[in-house]
Amino acid sequence: MASIFKRGRGWVVTFYDGHGVRQWVRAPDKSTAERIKLHAESDAAMRRAGMGDPREAQAAEAERRPLRDHLADYQRAIEAAGRTPKHSAMTAARVGRLLDATRAVRISDLLPATFQAAVGKLLSGGLSKQSGTHYVRAVKAFSTWLWREGRCRDDRLGPLRGYNAAEDRRRERAPLGDGEIRRVVRAALEGPAVEGVPGDVRGMAYVVASLSGLRAGELRSLTPESFKLGAEPPAVVVAARSSKRRRLDRQPLPPGVVPLLRAWLSGRAAGEPVFPLPRHTARMLRHDLAAARGAWLAEASTAEERERREESDFLSYRDGEGHYRDFHSLRHTFITGIVRVATPRVAQDLARHSTPALTIGAYSHSDDAERSRAVALLPWGRSASAAGQSQVVASRGNGTPLDSHGQLVLSSAWNGEDRQFDSIRRVGRVDEGDGFENR
Repeated sequence: MASIFKRGRGWVVTFYDGHGVRQWVRAPDKSTAERIKLHAESDAAMRRAGMGDPREAQAAEAERRPLRDHLADYQRAIEAAGRTPKHSAMTAARVGRLLDATRAVRISDLLPATFQAAVGKLLSGGLSKQSGTHYVRAVKAFSTWLWREGRCRDDRLGPLRGYNAAEDRRRERAPLGDGEIRRVVRAALEGPAVEGVPGDVRGMAYVVASLSGLRAGELRSLTPESFKLGAEPPAVVVAARSSKRRRLDRQPLPPGVVPLLRAWLSGRAAGEPVFPLPRHTARMLRHDLAAARGAWLAEASTAEERERREESDFLSYRDGEGHYRDFHSLRHTFITGIVRVATPRVAQDLARHSTPALTIGAYSHSDDAERSRAVALLPWGRSASAAGQSQVVASRGNGTPLDSHGQLVLSSAWNGEDRQFDSIRRVGRVDEGDGFENR
């Protein structure tokens, strides 16, 4: 049986929920309190008769709990599902920031328009669109969890939408060239400790990162036992708990680096991390880039050569296009090199990406020289000069080969390349559902 009584300027309704736990609700006036009382008594009678919807009762009970309590439950749930404490804490912090911005206290306060506006306000305050999308994904995942747990009858924030990060890139990265990698490794090996990391550790971290594509967090998890240098092929293994995709990853290593790694790993304590990298790895690499660039500039034999080198982006932390070379650029370096020599399937597997669009579109890079060389290698481009003007059927005005209907005429030399055109058409074909926009 529910009851009402006056407290201060308002009224209070007390009743027992479906679990026999006493609950209370505030009401602004007696009339509202009486309606709440009748509703609570009606729900109790329906449950006693076995006619009530248990999901409604569960959702109603969840509605009475503060959202912060639900968020704490959610954080524990995703950690139990295998997410790292760092990930769960970051997710909870993002959701909590939006709850504070919208002043959402109960589940019924989760309104898509309100939360979209809150993220939009963060963007206007300087947050990037990519980070804004991370906020949207975090709070949407929380909303979906509430629904799946039966704490609300629908996914309240399902309509929220993220943003196009490509429109607002804040930190574009550039890969390091072969000559740059060698000089940075040498500068690290010959240099003092930086950010508390000895030179040999930094240098070998750069070597392994650029030849395996491992991320900084994955490198921190490696021990001497992670390197399978006697295997065929030699490899480095990342445990599932340390891999970003939560799978056991076995990355092959070039045979040529095995003697260097074996010598460096000898005598290191079993089970102990071999790469105790700092949190801000960009500062570490930036120091070694500066040292390597300084040594390279000092090698100039003339003032003119020195001036040319100073104008170059070689070994610079940020190039003329605003692209950065931080620690994650070593992963870009690895993937760019793999894309140049392997098929898209192999490149995707080695990058450990869920889609080739991420491998090709975000992590591989090309420059003007490489694009020019690629165009120069087109077989029908080379045959154009051989065709010449000797086999022109008709020429009008500016010498363009046209037939009597004004259509471009291909010479026999060009027609002989039909097989290449057909093969290109096959390679460029889009098969529905294959995940490629253009092979």
